[in-house]
Amino acid sequence: SQKKRKESNKIIKKQITQGLKGFKKNSRVIIAYEPVWSIGTGIIPKKHELEKNIKFISSVISKSTKLKKIKILYGGSVNPKNIQSLNTINMLDGYLIGGASQNAKKLIDIVKKSYN
Repeated sequence: SQKKRKESNKIIKKQITQGLKGFKKNSRVIIAYEPVWSIGTGIIPKKHELEKNIKFISSVISKSTKLKKIKILYGGSVNPKNIQSLNTINMLDGYLIGGASQNAKKLIDIVKKSYN
């Protein structure tokens, strides 16, 4: 996997620089960081890994674009069991809820736990 080969930063940088080409300075942009290996697995990155990757994403954005109004969301196995842990990461502006959003009870639990 790209994580084991330590290619994540290279891939993230390429995706951001290519994906944000052509946006005007005052554009509002939302980036969802969702590690491929985490999608649907129930496994999320460790807090220090996630913080490191979000900092890297922010630094790539500030170095490669003039965009100021960017929000960064985390997606990838967000669920009622891990939302409180994810909430301790101050650099995140929100979450991209995938499979858990298909179950009303799970989604409501995520929302409730996000504010407690």
